[in-house]
Amino acid sequence: MAVKRDKNNNVNMIVPASSGYENLETVVLQAHTDMVCEKNVGHPHDFSKDPIQLVYETIGGVRFVSASGTTLGADNGIGVAYALAAACGGIKHPPLELLLTTDEEEGLTGAQNLSPDFVSGRYLLNLDSETEGTIIIGCAGGVSVSLKKSFDPYFIDEKHAQPFSFYTIQISGLMGGHSGTDINKPRASANVIMAKMLETITGKIEDPELEFRLIDISGGSVHNAIAREAACTFMTDLPAGIIERCVSDFQSAVPSGLSYDEPDLKITLTKNSFRETVQRYEMPEKKNQVPVFTTKNTGRIIALLGSLPHGVFAMSDKIPDLVLASGNFAVVRSEFSANDDENSGNVKGKIKITYNLRSGNEAKLKEKTKDLMDIGKKYDFHASVFSSYKPWEPNLSAPLLKMCKNAYKETFHKEPAVSAIHAGLECGAFVRIYPGMQMVSLGPDIIDAHSPDEMLDLDSTARVWTFLKAILEKFDVQKV
Repeated sequence: MAVKRDKNNNVNMIVPASSGYENLETVVLQAHTDMVCEKNVGHPHDFSKDPIQLVYETIGGVRFVSASGTTLGADNGIGVAYALAAACGGIKHPPLELLLTTDEEEGLTGAQNLSPDFVSGRYLLNLDSETEGTIIIGCAGGVSVSLKKSFDPYFIDEKHAQPFSFYTIQISGLMGGHSGTDINKPRASANVIMAKMLETITGKIEDPELEFRLIDISGGSVHNAIAREAACTFMTDLPAGIIERCVSDFQSAVPSGLSYDEPDLKITLTKNSFRETVQRYEMPEKKNQVPVFTTKNTGRIIALLGSLPHGVFAMSDKIPDLVLASGNFAVVRSEFSANDDENSGNVKGKIKITYNLRSGNEAKLKEKTKDLMDIGKKYDFHASVFSSYKPWEPNLSAPLLKMCKNAYKETFHKEPAVSAIHAGLECGAFVRIYPGMQMVSLGPDIIDAHSPDEMLDLDSTARVWTFLKAILEKFDVQKV
């Protein structure tokens, strides 16, 4: 076996063919080596050093493995395991290339930076799907957009804080999930709920003398997961009853314009003292003072957050139940920090937003990207694309697809489903780098990927291994 690695730490293991298979076409088995690192609030797990704690259980007669309080990493650790097992498991196979890519979850950057000569095979099995019995032949393209803006802050001391109350709202208990495959499910985004709640609270301000100022807001953790938690701290002289009723309304009922099924949604309102707030947010440059966004800038920030679309934009007219285009309001973070010029002594308040767009149609992806850029421009936020990849459009007549369908039918005595997914697969990068390469994607049942509820169906995993072995043992695209 020969092994090579490129500057992005992508690895290609070249495995000689089994006896009698030497003259067949090379098959590329491809998976990515990274995972989404999500954990429940308050869980002490440190992804940089702690091992994943596995949990085995049987539910309804089906065996599952999950992780205790964190994502499992079956996406895409199981794909890596399949590839290694194919090379070392004593099965019959043609020449293999095991392509293990990096940083898929950060925007497919490992795959996108492959050189055209890194692999030689032109038939690729992507092992990153999450539904057994379905052969995937297409995926959405994606664009990740950053929205940023700096604001001049206002500092308030204890004397001037007397008329105001300080509050923190926390949203938790949401299911979250994959921003592609779960975006059409009735799941809520904590960021969207928080934005709508702040809009509702500030909409109650009828007296222009009353104030509402943001101190801190945060929600979500990664660009490709639906936000499960969010928190916001603010100061106001609005009557406490208004804020309490608003929070109660959002907790007990689906707010106007939102639709979701989240039985464990929890919204907590905490009143803080000035001293507690100072302890959390005091800066070395301004002792015994709390940095806040001005009333005007608070209004601009809340207006932007409320303007960001989230969810399904359009459904496919070619494949039933397939999302064509969607958007995920993924992450929002505020911070107060010293100016980049350390000698200036200035402090800036900053808002940073990460937004993820997906579409199976390139023109629609460009249209929605422009719409998002226009929203940023409207509120004077700097918008920039930091990751993008093209859609992988289906080819129903590809010989590789026909061969895989035949192998499935011969193995399980039934037809497989053939579909596309509204998630990003590295095949979207490969179509640009390796034009003409035939590809399919397959994998076992993975539930709630990109969330701490992630579960891998072990019985499904075994059946997909049987399917993969059948493909390799009968691989001959010249005969289909």
